[in-house]
Amino acid sequence: MSSVSTQYKYLERNPKSNYKQLFVKGRKIFARTLYGQYMSEEEPRTIEQIAADYDLPIEAVKEAIAYCDTDPIEIREDFAHEEAIMEATGMNDPDYKYHPSPRLLSPEERARIHRDVEQRFAIPERASCVKSSWRHSFLVASLSGPVECFNWTVGCGWSCGVVVEVF
Repeated sequence: MSSVSTQYKYLERNPKSNYKQLFVKGRKIFARTLYGQYMSEEEPRTIEQIAADYDLPIEAVKEAIAYCDTDPIEIREDFAHEEAIMEATGMNDPDYKYHPSPRLLSPEERARIHRDVEQRFAIPERASCVKSSWRHSFLVASLSGPVECFNWTVGCGWSCGVVVEVF
């Protein structure tokens, strides 16, 4: 994550969780959960409905949606970690739903998966973004392949959405 962080009134990282993404303060509700209900293609819900269902202030729901709209790297990292664990344990196997018995992973295997995911999302790393005829540099998360410049990046502050070079 960037060293310049946004201050949230209603969101925080849960220190008791292995997940890095933000939760609603004092609750075990992922910001991503609220966002998913708001953005649902099948049955999108209004901010007011979500706030009422979770007994949250409307501002808390708006803050969660705004946070997720920035496509925070910690959500992508949490997702990648879960996907890697599911793949390693056989939960992605098509027959898993008929014979649900995941392969047990050793502590060493879990540590390797965790380390591999951490390395894929390691920060900081220098990058530069070209916008129009001028350049601005900032720190971005280290991902394989091109990275887009968004507000969550350090120093840049521009929401230009152009692809940057990681070097």
